[in-house]
Amino acid sequence: MPLVSSKRRRWITFTNASDNQVSAAWVAQTYSARNWVEVFYRSQGLVGFEEYQVRDALSMKRHWVLVFIAYTFILWHQLTGGFRRRWATKPLQTFAEALEAFRTAVEFRLVRWLNEHVDVFASHRAKFGYIWA
Repeated sequence: MPLVSSKRRRWITFTNASDNQVSAAWVAQTYSARNWVEVFYRSQGLVGFEEYQVRDALSMKRHWVLVFIAYTFILWHQLTGGFRRRWATKPLQTFAEALEAFRTAVEFRLVRWLNEHVDVFASHRAKFGYIWA
């Protein structure tokens, strides 16, 4: 919780660590690790962690497993440069950028598949009473 004075900005932090354990280096190390926690929580929203419509606990657990698999898949490609090699012209620094590269890849492949298989898609839409022309 920041306190602002007329001269400079001052931060007050709360901890249960002992006085002899807390130092400037300890604070820097502890809060630099905290950043990854914040990044993870923001990234969960991008892959649908809170977007479930289930009623029982087992279904919710299954949804969470799929979300964590999706998160791990995107993060792995971001860290190894998998999406960058084919789907981006810049380094993918954030999870959101890597996710956007993945969506670009999926969109490209879907459009390519639709162009190659227009008859399959048209017959699928015809089953529902629509004409694809």
